[in-house]
Amino acid sequence: FSSGASSPAPFVMMTNRMQIVQFEHDGRRKTLLFNPSDIEANRSATFFADLATRFGEFLSRKVIPTNHGTVEDSIRTAGLTPADIDFIAFAHLHVQDLRRWLGPAAYFPNAKLLVMREEWRTAKDLHPMNAVWYVPHGCEIPEERVVQLDGDVKLGRGLAMLSTPG
Repeated sequence: FSSGASSPAPFVMMTNRMQIVQFEHDGRRKTLLFNPSDIEANRSATFFADLATRFGEFLSRKVIPTNHGTVEDSIRTAGLTPADIDFIAFAHLHVQDLRRWLGPAAYFPNAKLLVMREEWRTAKDLHPMNAVWYVPHGCEIPEERVVQLDGDVKLGRGLAMLSTPG
């Protein structure tokens, strides 16, 4: 969209919403959080940090983005606790910081990250041109918290994760 917008902030604004998905797997109910973005931590991605420098904290935090609540408030409103979350997955790992949710002092003590193997490999060995889109060290979580998937995977009746690289 280079020079296609007349706004002083020539960006396409996208809203990233978290979904809470419950499904049956082997006769047991499982809970998946899809896109549980850690809004504060994700601001450390080089791209967003550069925007804050360019536009200032007020515009970068109060005017440009629209936030619709926190992950913590959303699960509480749904009647869930952090211990109820079995899985976390994202449409993509860029601009995500996983450490708060799945790191050594994990907010979600039982959750595992579901991620496509190729995306995990890419996030762990970034090409320098892609690094701007990632939170420095944001994917440094214990490997036992990561379930790497190869291609499309059926999680339960009526629910699958589809590989959509690109």
